[in-house]
Amino acid sequence: MHKENRAIICLIIIALMLAACSAKKAKTMNTGEGSTGKAAAVSNIQPPEVQLMARAISHLRNYANEPSNIEARFRLESILADSPQSDWVGDFRDLLETLDRNSELQAQLEHEKQKSAIIRREAEREMQGQKNMAEQCAVENRRLQQENEQLRNNIERLKNLEIELEKRENRRDR
Repeated sequence: MHKENRAIICLIIIALMLAACSAKKAKTMNTGEGSTGKAAAVSNIQPPEVQLMARAISHLRNYANEPSNIEARFRLESILADSPQSDWVGDFRDLLETLDRNSELQAQLEHEKQKSAIIRREAEREMQGQKNMAEQCAVENRRLQQENEQLRNNIERLKNLEIELEKRENRRDR
């Protein structure tokens, strides 16, 4: 009998120690550093809800391909439809709104990229036109410089001819 009492007392002590350990872990989970108040709610989420949420979020962290907002949205809407009383409904709705805003911003970004590409092409065409115009001006400038040099030479020859003509006239007059 004494041995049985000893075994029962040992079992009770072990059970109390295990209960104390689990209570301490739950307390640190609820009041731990950096707690946002959601730590307690994590233990209230049903396992299927956690799995669905993890799958939905995994589509947003798809590093191999672009994230699939559509798939994530579908999964989050499924969770909302299946678990309307969840503690996380507000967070799921916020995430859906964030996905909507992200989609709007992506559409705006794509539109701005297209506008930027159009403006870039126009600027390149304008720069090419200016480059062509500069080349034409340089060619015209060289041509005019040659013509100017030729005119100077012609004027110089005319002066020389005029001087020569005057000399001839002076000789005749004498």
